[in-house]
Amino acid sequence: MKWFSVLMLGLSSLVAQSESALAIKNYAAKISAAHAALEHDRTQTMLDWLATSDPERRAFEYDWLSVQAQQDESSVLIAKTPLQDLSFHPNQDILAIAHGNGDISIHKASTGEQIRSWSAHPPLTYHARFSPNGQFLLSSGRDHMAKIWDWQTGTLIRSYEGHDQAVPSAVWSPAGDLIASCSYRRLEEPPFIQAEIHLWSAETGTRTLTLTFGTHPIADLAWGADGKLAAASWEEKVGVWEAPDPKPKYVFNTRKKGYAAMNAITFSPDGKLLAAGGKDCSVTVWNMQDGSEHKRFEGHGGWVQNLAFDPYGQKLASASIDQTIRIWSFSEPAVTLHGPPGAVGGVAFSPQGRLASVAANGALSYWNMDFIRTLNPIQTQEPPYGLVYHPHGIYAVVTLADGQVLFWDPEAKRFFAKLKVPDWVNAPAFTANGRWLLLPAGDGVIHVVDAYCGLPKKDLAFHQDGIPSFAVWPKGGYWASVGRDNQLAVWSPDVLEADGDSKPLFSRKPEDIRYTGVTFHPSEPILVVANNRPGVEFIDLASHETIRQFQVQSSISDLLFSADGKLLLTSSSNDPLIYAWDESGKLVRTYRGHSEGVTSLTLSPDGKRLVSGGPDFNLIFWDLTSGQELMFQKEDFHIYRAAFHPDGNRMMVGVLQPQFRILDARPVEIQIRTMTEANGLDEGAATLLRLRRTNDPDPIKIVEGMLGDRFLSPKMRDAAYKRLIAETLMGSQP
Repeated sequence: MKWFSVLMLGLSSLVAQSESALAIKNYAAKISAAHAALEHDRTQTMLDWLATSDPERRAFEYDWLSVQAQQDESSVLIAKTPLQDLSFHPNQDILAIAHGNGDISIHKASTGEQIRSWSAHPPLTYHARFSPNGQFLLSSGRDHMAKIWDWQTGTLIRSYEGHDQAVPSAVWSPAGDLIASCSYRRLEEPPFIQAEIHLWSAETGTRTLTLTFGTHPIADLAWGADGKLAAASWEEKVGVWEAPDPKPKYVFNTRKKGYAAMNAITFSPDGKLLAAGGKDCSVTVWNMQDGSEHKRFEGHGGWVQNLAFDPYGQKLASASIDQTIRIWSFSEPAVTLHGPPGAVGGVAFSPQGRLASVAANGALSYWNMDFIRTLNPIQTQEPPYGLVYHPHGIYAVVTLADGQVLFWDPEAKRFFAKLKVPDWVNAPAFTANGRWLLLPAGDGVIHVVDAYCGLPKKDLAFHQDGIPSFAVWPKGGYWASVGRDNQLAVWSPDVLEADGDSKPLFSRKPEDIRYTGVTFHPSEPILVVANNRPGVEFIDLASHETIRQFQVQSSISDLLFSADGKLLLTSSSNDPLIYAWDESGKLVRTYRGHSEGVTSLTLSPDGKRLVSGGPDFNLIFWDLTSGQELMFQKEDFHIYRAAFHPDGNRMMVGVLQPQFRILDARPVEIQIRTMTEANGLDEGAATLLRLRRTNDPDPIKIVEGMLGDRFLSPKMRDAAYKRLIAETLMGSQP
């Protein structure tokens, strides 16, 4: 964790307020002790230190630590060896844990307190699962056996010894009268291995049926509420049977990309959905009524080890060797939980919906689902190439690698409309007044869209290749584009009203250098273009002439001005440093914190904070004036884009994966903003629908009339804009 720098930032701000140095040191010591306790997973100790801190001095660092205490309610180190799996009793405050040394332990579920333990399957117990009535415990292990136990005493009731090799999984039938266990037989001839599932009587241990499934080991089994039996195989497939039929009803090929051996499988409580995950780091869900693929979840950075549905079948938890748990939903963004160090071996929901997990470091962790504070990725079909908020903050635009343009409602936290352009858009932007959305695309065309209804306005075709860099002058209507054809084009807003071919105000195409980026001075009519010399060139917008230029340290991947225009900030994909230059080309300061190149720079609306990201997965907030690191957030993927909401309190972060994230970006805190669905429409949307019934051919006139007459409040107007965009793009008729 690198949050300690965040805590120290808060303390330094207290010093600046000229408070008592002794009192500050006392508060700092207690906050530091609480943070140290958190680092060592001593939640109660952390709460004790927080309770003794001075209430008058509590600020964001106190709030942040308090939230962590609520997220991870407790983490108990119960063994010095890895923990494999866990199971909640169906109706008692009890859970069972399978140990990596062959033991089974029984615990009080509410506290984690151990009641008893015994040696079950030396050298390794894979699973321990309660019977449907809670009377017995079923386990399987590397000793080639599955066993039934009286969990209240640890007494062995029955052993099943019908397998020749390790038994990775054994499960109860819904009625509890049958047990299915899996293993494999070695053959003397190719393919040398035969995977088998044995069905046997829980009462007598007598085998009743043998199912064969491929030539690779079966890793896990699941038995659904309607009697279907499912197996996850290392042969990159999943099988589903309706016993006693020995032929599978469904066989799903799980190979999508890379090695897709399956490790874990589970049914939803009603048996209608089946989920499997494995070595391709993904989770796939199938509909058991017709065998169709229902959903595919991606995001883990390592193998999926275990799966569990919540009691209501609405959420699916996955445990991974990447040391995280992900909570997947079919209607909401996913949530990532970071537990104690070590691969997460097992995850389970209690009958009441409480989440618990066990890990390779021997820790049992409980999670409070009501207080989770973590990054919530919003899933998209393709990686987000561009992110931008409307200047008024009423919505955001997310552009994807395949040319999709998605409209995101930051209040309802959902997409409400979309459109499509022919190719990727790397740098979407709004004109300074928010009237037009500019989409410089991979086809070399700037697609201009009405920002209030989503209707296309004009296509500006000038570049011969894609447009990776684009900028808008915040003081006026000018914008500039740099294409892969090495042309720089500067555009005037008058081009939108011109008839015929649309040409830029002026353009350049140098022969001896290559342009790599562009930005505007925040207040003066000056354009700055980066080149591969490496250097920057200052161009006067009035005369179209170069007024000065200077060289920089590394080839520039991103550049921007400070809010006062006194500093030019540059970053490079080949250099971990960020450089701040004055207008003469003198290096003023560097920002040191990244371990690899920096591909994204973003300035907060108040101009005080700089945010940077890159392939080292680090998102860093800087104090622009001092160069001090304010906040640090470790992401899971290469950070490609970031955009502040105009209020400066929120930001979107895009990574090179099909998802983006929303951060609470207030100056002294990174929290997580919970994703919720909006309910219903407000009066503004209803008013707009009534006005649109006039059949006015230009709906924007209606909106402008509302603004001019002050007919709608800002909140109602914002809702009206979003509703109008959605309806226009969907082609609905009011």
